[in-house]
Amino acid sequence: REVEFDGETFEADTPTRASYKFNTYRLTYRWMFHRDADWDLGVGAALLVRDAHIELRQDNVRARNEDLGFVPLLHLYGGYHLTDRTSLVLDLEGAAAPQGRALDLAVQVRHALPSGWQVFGGYRTLEGGADNSSVYTFAWLHHVSVGIGYRF
Repeated sequence: REVEFDGETFEADTPTRASYKFNTYRLTYRWMFHRDADWDLGVGAALLVRDAHIELRQDNVRARNEDLGFVPLLHLYGGYHLTDRTSLVLDLEGAAAPQGRALDLAVQVRHALPSGWQVFGGYRTLEGGADNSSVYTFAWLHHVSVGIGYRF
């Protein structure tokens, strides 16, 4: 059937190309308000920079909706020390508003290696989207994460 998008009309039964990009970048500040032999607890804020576009192309018709935006997020961190070098970590950033929401939750096991290196692995989920007058889009992603880092 015929589709109207961003002021253009796309005909039915005609080959159409679609492109969807949703890149995000984040800057986080965390204040560790509690540290002891068992727990590390922190709270903070993050700024999510959203760089997104949706584009449709059909013959000579092209419509592109671009969106660059900034979303403030709440940041929560909890680490439970299983041993002197190994911790179970919960890392959460998120916010919700009538226009949409964003949630990034990770549950990981982190193990400190000698000389400041650490390895980690666990589960991470990203969920969110927007529901406003110009766009409706939501996604929920689940994945396993593994990595190595250096703490200084």
